[in-house]
Amino acid sequence: MNLRKLRKQDAPLMLEWMHDSSVTKDLQTDFMSKEIEDCEKFITESWSDEENLHLAITDESDVYLGTVSLKNMMNDSAEFAITVRTSAMGRGIAAEAMDKIINIGFEEKKLNTIYWCVSPKNKRAVRFYEKNGYHRVPPDALNIRGGTANHRFKSTIGISLQERKGKTESPDKKPGQTTEYGYSFPSYGCLRG
Repeated sequence: MNLRKLRKQDAPLMLEWMHDSSVTKDLQTDFMSKEIEDCEKFITESWSDEENLHLAITDESDVYLGTVSLKNMMNDSAEFAITVRTSAMGRGIAAEAMDKIINIGFEEKKLNTIYWCVSPKNKRAVRFYEKNGYHRVPPDALNIRGGTANHRFKSTIGISLQERKGKTESPDKKPGQTTEYGYSFPSYGCLRG
């Protein structure tokens, strides 16, 4: 599994997952209405987007498997998002892509907080995050876009990067850096803007 910039030739396989109701049924965006031109526009806009990092998840033959993103990168925080094609599910690809982009966020983008939102109805995503070791933390533990999670979040789940690697302390943690990241169950949608 590799991460790379999105390419126009990824558009048909991107559209494949967008039109796969088993992938999109619990997502907030109406992907079924998207067309190939929408995918191509998203891809070309990703090349110069300073606020969002969208990367292709590929197999060893460079075949597009999905997209992983850090969105709304502001005030040392970003929202994590991932979607993979059905053919990539159940193979550990999403977990590996998640680990890689979280490392990019903390190490290359110098983010302090990475968070993500998922509907409680999205049982597959909830199982995925729980299976991968994410646990609940107080809602105010995540510094989201310069503020903190508020009453719009029912609960927040996260884990420190060092806990994820099986360590108890981070020798390279900078003072004031939040290494917890997590996903949140929104009451009325994700906290944005």
